[in-house]
Amino acid sequence: MARVRILVGLVLIFLLGLIGSAFAKVNPKAQKHYEIGMKYREHDRVQAISEFQKAVTLDPNFTEARFELGSMYIDNGQLDKALVELKIVKRQNPSHRKLHTHIGLVYHRWGMIEWSRAIQIDPIYIYKDDGKQVFYNKGTQPEITINQYKKEMERDTTNPLAHYNLRGVYYDLAIEAYLKGVAANPQDTLAHLSLGLAYLERGKMEKAKAHLKILEKLSPEAANILKQSLVYQEQQRKQFQEEQKAQTK
Repeated sequence: MARVRILVGLVLIFLLGLIGSAFAKVNPKAQKHYEIGMKYREHDRVQAISEFQKAVTLDPNFTEARFELGSMYIDNGQLDKALVELKIVKRQNPSHRKLHTHIGLVYHRWGMIEWSRAIQIDPIYIYKDDGKQVFYNKGTQPEITINQYKKEMERDTTNPLAHYNLRGVYYDLAIEAYLKGVAANPQDTLAHLSLGLAYLERGKMEKAKAHLKILEKLSPEAANILKQSLVYQEQQRKQFQEEQKAQTK
């Protein structure tokens, strides 16, 4: 019985700690910078970033300000900084409903960068991905595979396959994160659209079309973006394949 009381006491202490952290007061000055940052968010990225930086400097536990800082870094193309901030958000609030989608956006952007580099070296990589290849074993740390491909690129900067494979790892990580984002918030239009586009770009047409159906119910505007991308991608892929066949004759 004594053990039960001790266990109950520990549980209460744990719950009180959670409640206390959930309702912890934000530093008023940090809150002010956050509010200013939100006003700048849509039309002045640099100023918004500056305000969010000030907010998290004054209050390092101000999770929402840190999330917005990470989000603005993505919009500004500062992907390394974005991932750093989003990983801190993950530690502070693992259940943040938009967190996984934005982590996915970071990996997705990196994937697109490596894809474009591979295509610049050899255009054949534009539609090489049929969606069947697995670029890293999910039982391993993705950083190990990422570093392996980066070392290959260092040894030979003209190696398109290394860029293409690294692109594949980033896309797999993006899709993994988007799936978590959809699970956390099934009504998240951005998560479904981003996941649909990632599937499309990886050649997983049927999965992309499945998310198109979901988007048609959530947001006609977002659904139209994905639909147009599907039509364009299928046309371009078919044309490219026909050109490749003609060249080999």
